[in-house]
Amino acid sequence: MKQYLCNVLVGSSNSFFQPFSVVGYTFHSLAKPEQSGRVYTSIMASRDNRKIRRNAYVVWHGKQQDAIINCNRRYYWAPDKYRKAKLLHDILMIGSVLTGANWVLHSRRWEDRDFPVAAANHLRMVSHDKRQLAEDCSDAIGMLQDQAWCAKFKNGFHIRMLLNSSNVGNSESRVLAYFVIWEFLYTRIFQKESNNLHEIVAKLLEHFWPGAINKTIFLTHKENGLSKNILYVLRNQLAHNGQLPIDRPYAEPWMKLLPVSSPYASLDWGVDEYMRFFEDLTEVIVFKTLGMNTEDRLAVWDFATHLQLFLSTGRVR
Repeated sequence: MKQYLCNVLVGSSNSFFQPFSVVGYTFHSLAKPEQSGRVYTSIMASRDNRKIRRNAYVVWHGKQQDAIINCNRRYYWAPDKYRKAKLLHDILMIGSVLTGANWVLHSRRWEDRDFPVAAANHLRMVSHDKRQLAEDCSDAIGMLQDQAWCAKFKNGFHIRMLLNSSNVGNSESRVLAYFVIWEFLYTRIFQKESNNLHEIVAKLLEHFWPGAINKTIFLTHKENGLSKNILYVLRNQLAHNGQLPIDRPYAEPWMKLLPVSSPYASLDWGVDEYMRFFEDLTEVIVFKTLGMNTEDRLAVWDFATHLQLFLSTGRVR
C-alpha cells in the first residue's frame, strides 16, 4: 500500500531526505536532491514552515495494526462509510512532535477538520537526522505497545494534547493549553487530582529531575503571601488578567520588573522568553514519559543550562 503525505521534515533545505523505515512503514521523499551551491534563506524557511505541500509518501505491506493514541477515532472514507484510525496515524503524530512539522495524510486534506492550517507547529525539533528520527519513532511505538504504559497514560493521550496545543497560533493561549498537559500528567503519575498548581509544578519537576530542584523555590504554597514560582504566577496572569506584563499582587518583585519582551540581542529575559522556556520544558517532560531525555538536544537554545538555573534558582538570569 502507498499513501501520499504532507509536511514531512519541512523547513530544512527543500525537504529531500533519504528513505527511512519505522516498524514496517517506509517513508520516501518526493523532493529532488539538493543542488550544490543553492542557498537556503530565512525567507525560504518561513515559506516552507507555512505552506502545506505534498512532499513525501509512505509504503507498507500487509494489514495495518489499529491505532493506539488515536484508538477511538474514525476517519471519513466514502459516503456513510468510516474507517478506524491505524498505526500509521500514530506514527505521523509522533513524527510531528519529534520534528516540529505537521505530518498528515494528503488524502485527508478536504475531509478532515483537524487538517493543519500550517506546515510547521511550535515545537522544537528533537530528532536531528534520519537515523535518530527512525530510532525515536520506533522507541515511541514500543512504549505505546506496552500495556502498562498505555494504562498509565491513557494510550499516550498527552502526545495528542501536545501536538494540538503546539498548533495554537497565539502564544498566551498556547501556554495555557500546555498547563493542561501538566495537570493531566500529574493525575496520571500520582493517581490523584489537585487544584493546587504550586503542588503540580513542584511534584512533577521533582519526579522528572529528582534531587535537582531547590525546594525553597518550588514550594507547594505561597510564602509570606508571595509565590517564588514564576510558572504559577504566569499561568494566573494569563488566565485571570489576559495581559502582560506580570502584575499579580503575589508575584515576587523581580517578576513584576520583567518586560514583555527583552530588547533585541539582549541577554536579559522578558515574559515572552519565560513562556517559550515553559513550552520547551513541557515538550521535554512529554518526551521523558516516552523514555527519551531530550534536554541536551536543544543545545542551540542552551536549554539544558537554562533548565539547571531554573531548577536551582527559579529563574534563568
